[in-house]
Amino acid sequence: MTSISVLVNDGRDISPYEKELGSVLCAWIKTLRSEPRTAKAAELLVRIVSLVASVFKYNSALLPPAIRRQLIQSICGILGPDASIDVIQACLIFTDIVVRIERMP
Repeated sequence: MTSISVLVNDGRDISPYEKELGSVLCAWIKTLRSEPRTAKAAELLVRIVSLVASVFKYNSALLPPAIRRQLIQSICGILGPDASIDVIQACLIFTDIVVRIERMP
């Protein structure tokens, strides 16, 4: 997680990896969703959701629409009755960014 975060400058520069990054992040989210809800899994989910939020904030236009849709759906699937407060907060921040970025002309 740290390596990919550094490679894309915390979501600010995804141009070298724009085709692969979305798929990798979706796969990580799906893997963590299937894991037991532990503090470590919640911490990783928060970091991934924060990275995806930064990618949307700074590079939404570089991601293909299908990947953007898949990332949004994956993150929406994270929430549940056993989600931690930190995960819920990260998802809300992501949703705020998506609404602002995706709806702006």
